Amino acid sequence: MNLPLNPIHIEAIVAVLIFGLSYATYHFDLLALIFIRPFIKKVPEEKRQAYTLFLHRFSGVFILGLIPLTILFLIFARDPGEYGFRFPQEPLWFLVGLAACIFSFLILRAWARKPVAAETVPPARLSEWRRPDTTWNALSWVTYLAAYESALRGYLLFSLMRSIGAVPAILVMTLIYVIIHLDKQREEVIGSALLGLVFGAITLASGSILVPWLIHVFIAVGSDTLVIRFHYRPVRALNREAGS
Repeated sequence: MNLPLNPIHIEAIVAVLIFGLSYATYHFDLLALIFIRPFIKKVPEEKRQAYTLFLHRFSGVFILGLIPLTILFLIFARDPGEYGFRFPQEPLWFLVGLAACIFSFLILRAWARKPVAAETVPPARLSEWRRPDTTWNALSWVTYLAAYESALRGYLLFSLMRSIGAVPAILVMTLIYVIIHLDKQREEVIGSALLGLVFGAITLASGSILVPWLIHVFIAVGSDTLVIRFHYRPVRALNREAGS
């Protein structure tokens, strides 16, 4: 029996395959280390783990974002807005994002004070955090999460939505999101399930990946910043010592 090949279903299948391949390439450092090694040799040994991670995140812009999107645009000739690259349809969504950030801050501030928070956060491990370190950490999060959201909540979610509908698409995307976090702490795995559902709903309802990206950046940079503040020597004091 010959089954009809619906272009919308083909797009969804290709999107899932491209995301899986690109994320595996990124996660297992299949290409990043080739480009990172020449730069990281110039970094002091005590900072190499952190700056390797920063450069790895920057590489995600190409591996997770630009390369997969270029392939999909060339194959399916989609408008960028059809993958969520546009402003939300209603300005009200920015207020939703602001409310989510405020709510997240209250939770993160209480969590970041606990000693267990410093066991894995920030992922970049430094004994002392100075202003350039925190700046590079934040910039790497911003750029990496732009690529990450353009992939997971962008071409993947919108392609699935056109193929199988909004709710099933959110559930499939959330399942993938949880699988990605299975090597994290239990709280983060549970959180990824909740965030996957919320981010997916906001993305499809607003027609844009912008608000989920802003919230995700706030959570990532905010959690790192709060843990550094509560568990490391003050950054300002270290900067004064460096200048003395």
